[in-house]
Amino acid sequence: MSAFASLEIGVRIHLAMVTDDRDGLYEALSGGFGLTPEEARGSPHALCGTVEQIAEDIVERRERFGISNIGIAAASIDDLAPVIERLAGT
Repeated sequence: MSAFASLEIGVRIHLAMVTDDRDGLYEALSGGFGLTPEEARGSPHALCGTVEQIAEDIVERRERFGISNIGIAAASIDDLAPVIERLAGT
């Protein structure tokens, strides 16, 4: 077994927001990061959208990047509680 097979990959989420206007939020914020809205949406460091969209993004990123744990700011815990509940046990 290679040393890489036993590594756990984590990511820190710098922007986490439950919103019904996902596209508008990424459009508004992307320029400040020097990204297109599509690049911002694909970043492993931001989670924005409805509870279902965010849950789907987390699962997709887990599969694509091999992410096994996610760090979020304490201020985001209450906002993401429904997402955490939705993903519990997956």
